[in-house]
Amino acid sequence: MKNKLSGILSSMSKFFNRFFLSASIKKKLAYTFLLSSSLYLAASVIAAYSANGMLSNMNSVKKTGDKSITVTEIGRLINAKDIRIADYITFLNEEDLREYRTLRKELNKELNHLMSYSNRENKDLLHSVVKNNKLIDELFIKEVAPAVIRLDEEIYTESRKEISRLRNQNNKLLTEFRAGTLEDQNRIMNDMRDTVFKSLVLVIITAAAALIISFVLVHFVSEYIKKRVHSILNITDAVSRGELNHALRPPEPYEDELGKLSNSIGSMVLKLRELVTGINRGHIL
Repeated sequence: MKNKLSGILSSMSKFFNRFFLSASIKKKLAYTFLLSSSLYLAASVIAAYSANGMLSNMNSVKKTGDKSITVTEIGRLINAKDIRIADYITFLNEEDLREYRTLRKELNKELNHLMSYSNRENKDLLHSVVKNNKLIDELFIKEVAPAVIRLDEEIYTESRKEISRLRNQNNKLLTEFRAGTLEDQNRIMNDMRDTVFKSLVLVIITAAAALIISFVLVHFVSEYIKKRVHSILNITDAVSRGELNHALRPPEPYEDELGKLSNSIGSMVLKLRELVTGINRGHIL
């Protein structure tokens, strides 16, 4: 395991020397900029993904809110239609009958609309509501209304009881539907909070990593350049003082501008040494 780790570190070191230290100063700065930009871009992508998830969850919350409003409206229409049935039985008024037809049409429209974007479980509840609603209409049209006209109190009284039972059952089903919708809404809100928290943590970590890595790379490059420039300045200062015997560093293995400059100055100093040495020997002879 230790040998394997050493091999990995050695490979990374070779890769670093080949693609970074040997690169030109312009490329070093470009690599630093690209790496930092990539990390900041990753943070931006995470933030955008989080925003998209929040938008999707907000749309889901809006849909569940619309469902609750529609369910409330359906409940109102069911009860209003039942009141019109009771009023028609009591007063035998054509206006109540017309109002009943209008309410029946609106109720069917709202039920179909709610059915179109409900999940399977909610659709099962709605099917039961629709079925009960149809039974109420059939009882009123086929039994209650004719019995009221004939003044057959026994029939319309029994039918009225059955209509009330179906109405209560529908209200119970709608209450269950509304509770399920509220549960879905709470679940979506919890998911949204979890998504926001996780995305925020990822964005902070990525941004912090980008900041730290950028600082380390900039510091490394600046120190690298500073150290190399100081080394070259030491040699040129020694040459300016005539100290040609000043110890030179071995030839630079790097191929960047500073490495080439250092090697060129080293070659120049060596030739000056040879020249001065030759002049001194000629003078002695």
